[in-house]
Amino acid sequence: MGHAAHDLPLSDWGPYSKHWHGVSHIAEVGQGIRFDLGVAPGRYRRGMRPPAVMWESGVQPLRAASDLSYHQWHYDLGGSLSMELAVAAPSAGDEVQRLISCTFRNSGAVAENAVLHLLPSLHFPPLTTYSREVVEVAQVTLPPGACWVQADAYQRLSWAKPDHRDGLPYDGHRRGQCRRHGLVGGTGIGHRQGHGSRPFGSDAGDELVYELELKQPLPAARLRLRAALEQPGTSPVIIEVLGHGSLQLQDSTLAWYELPLGDLPAGPLRLCLRSGGGAPLLLDGFALVDAAQAGAVQVSSRPWQHAPQESLGPLAASRLLDWADVPGIYGLAWRATAPHQWRRFHGADGDNLLLRTLHDHVAEDLRGPGAGWYGDAFLRPLVVPAGGELRVQALVAVAPTAAQLSRFISDWDGAGADAHDRAVTAAASRAWRSPRPGIERLAATTCTNVVFPVETRGRWIRHFTPGRNWDSLYTWDSGFISLGLGVIDPDLAQAHIAAYLCRAEEDPDCAFIHHGTPLPVQAWAVKLLCDQGISDEQLRPLYAGLVRMHEFLIGRAAYSTTASLNSGLLRSWEYFYNSGGWDDYPPQWHLYTHPELASGITPVVISAQVCRLARLLDGMAQRLGIANTPFAADAEALSLALARHAWNPAAGHYSYVCHDEAGEPAGFFADPVSGADFNAGLDGLSPLVALCPAATAQSLIARLMDPARHRSPIGLSTVDMNAPYFRPDGYWNGAVWMPHQYFFWRACLDWGAAEAAWWIARTGLELWEREVAASGLCFEHFLIDSGRGAGWHHFSGLSTPPLIWDQAYHGRDVLSVGNEVWIEARAGGDQGGWAELQLRFTESDSGETTVILAGGGRVLRQVSWQGRALQPLAQGGAWALQLPRRAGCGQLCWQWA
Repeated sequence: MGHAAHDLPLSDWGPYSKHWHGVSHIAEVGQGIRFDLGVAPGRYRRGMRPPAVMWESGVQPLRAASDLSYHQWHYDLGGSLSMELAVAAPSAGDEVQRLISCTFRNSGAVAENAVLHLLPSLHFPPLTTYSREVVEVAQVTLPPGACWVQADAYQRLSWAKPDHRDGLPYDGHRRGQCRRHGLVGGTGIGHRQGHGSRPFGSDAGDELVYELELKQPLPAARLRLRAALEQPGTSPVIIEVLGHGSLQLQDSTLAWYELPLGDLPAGPLRLCLRSGGGAPLLLDGFALVDAAQAGAVQVSSRPWQHAPQESLGPLAASRLLDWADVPGIYGLAWRATAPHQWRRFHGADGDNLLLRTLHDHVAEDLRGPGAGWYGDAFLRPLVVPAGGELRVQALVAVAPTAAQLSRFISDWDGAGADAHDRAVTAAASRAWRSPRPGIERLAATTCTNVVFPVETRGRWIRHFTPGRNWDSLYTWDSGFISLGLGVIDPDLAQAHIAAYLCRAEEDPDCAFIHHGTPLPVQAWAVKLLCDQGISDEQLRPLYAGLVRMHEFLIGRAAYSTTASLNSGLLRSWEYFYNSGGWDDYPPQWHLYTHPELASGITPVVISAQVCRLARLLDGMAQRLGIANTPFAADAEALSLALARHAWNPAAGHYSYVCHDEAGEPAGFFADPVSGADFNAGLDGLSPLVALCPAATAQSLIARLMDPARHRSPIGLSTVDMNAPYFRPDGYWNGAVWMPHQYFFWRACLDWGAAEAAWWIARTGLELWEREVAASGLCFEHFLIDSGRGAGWHHFSGLSTPPLIWDQAYHGRDVLSVGNEVWIEARAGGDQGGWAELQLRFTESDSGETTVILAGGGRVLRQVSWQGRALQPLAQGGAWALQLPRRAGCGQLCWQWA
């Protein structure tokens, strides 16, 4: 299948399920339908754990290819028994089939009896984000010559009263679009449950514009609208169809309303629907039809068909499954020495069905509550010898016809078990590898944290997620996913960044895809790609999207309210309660629980990050030869506002700033309990990542590295450990997270603090490897008191910085620089190399900036800057090089021993 805007160029086969581990296939992208094959091992006639994605179920990703042509998983079955699952494309680019190898291992001294369930099922689109409730859709029946227009297929929707969300709809949803039971296709115009949704029709002047193309004339045409009032008991609402008349909506259940339009010629037609106001509306859509046939336009329920038509495949151990709602037919075949039974689970809760029917080895149809269907190729018993292993091979495929599908299965069987193993081994070579197990596990977790369906801009997409618990589009988390992908697969990183950036011609009412904390981490990811050598042609569209993001965040774009105060400081509380991603950061949490205070108080981090965004955009513009941009001035203005109003010399950090009713700065925000300044934490140090005076920067670095404040034994504490509001049991408060450590690492490079940068990276890498060795899991955060990980167990997102640190200090021929250093050109090899660097510092002083050169285990013989020898400092498998912190261009040269 092709890839729409905001979708990712990934295979239609992948680990996309939010139900069971195994492999999925995008069965029908337009409707958001997914095929799953759950792979569930267990012990014969004993306990088992369903391989659930949504909680710790003993399954861990081991390694994966970034294109998802190979992914491997470890299943802990308890005691001495385990299983490894490998899912592989027979060849690169194969979109028809996946090979499956299940290898049971027994490390004990006695044999073990195992079972394996191969569980095919079809999953339909959810009613809402995070919901397992399936949306119940309707279908429309039309007489000849009539056409149907979905209400959300408009050209333009505008509200009479502008709102701050009009230019930044949450999750990138189309304005006014809702998902509701009983609508044609499941979508329409109405109030969407969730953050930031606006109802349509409440205010007089709310307007929808449709631009259509009639294929043939419609004499005596009639508009037949299906609509309702959202709230029972409200007064009727007038809908004016400009130039044609009006309709009066009065029912709170979906009903038909008709309006004559006269003779309509073939060709373009523009219709404008304007609300008279009074109550929110639910609009399903409308038909344009000959008046004599208007009654023939009808809408009826279209139930999803959970159960397929089943047939035996060309082998006794195979099945063909044909679902009515998708175009392809699916086939499953398996090869094992154990007996097998084909069964069916009927019900919505597959986990409960698996557990509740554990000891039923007779029935072929097992039933539970709710709608749903799971096939079950039940292989048992699988006798795994003491100290040995046992392998089960399987094939899953999709084809347009049963005959084609049968050929695939027959060819697989004819090729034999050895050919299957050779193909899986070849596919495994495509997986991303690292000599450090924790880094390899993090890469596998990053590559396999991807789900379908996720909804944005009115379409279903596949999308990377911080963990498969989340199927929304977290802006700042996904920026860190892009950073991690920048190490694993830069081309995929570029596509992932682009998924969050919106082109004005395609998404005029959406500045960027937004969910959660609005930090512009995508710009940091683009800078990493620039460091790696992205071309100007690749950079240009990313730059254009980042410009739109910047214009909104700095408050210049239409509807943006970030710059509503007179201090020049930014605030983003209207868009999300979380300014820096740190949910329980003390002053932020206080404002969340006392929302009446938020409108007049600014944090520091959003101004600092937008300042950094402006500096990065200025560098990109210079590289692309784009002149007369406002970005340098924007950065200076934000830096000056922070210095004038937020710098708190008594506290030694930047503070939250209170403003009076006129929007003027009126002092610092204090902890109402202790009276201490409320911003003793990483927010108060965040201008270090942007622009600040050199003396201030040095004092902030000293504070960052103070063991009594932020430098804990396992990394940087989010909250100053001396602060009266520090606590050891918080989510961010009392914990170490990776993302802001990455920001400060890059800042330390810019400010020449090589030892501080190395400490951040080394401590983060050691912490990561230690936890993965202990638990096998990739966690969100780490508790300072214990040094152990916590949170979601298969987490990538904000936890990807160790991938970058590993590359920076243990990679080969990797040059890592700060945000103010731009690599213009470079070359290298086994003997040595050179790089043209553009240093873009705003201050010419006697300070230094740090560049990290990783040699991959080679010894650095000599290194020079502009012909002058440098004294490298060995750090891990790399060298820290100190360059003068002055604006200008120069050449760095090195030779390996």
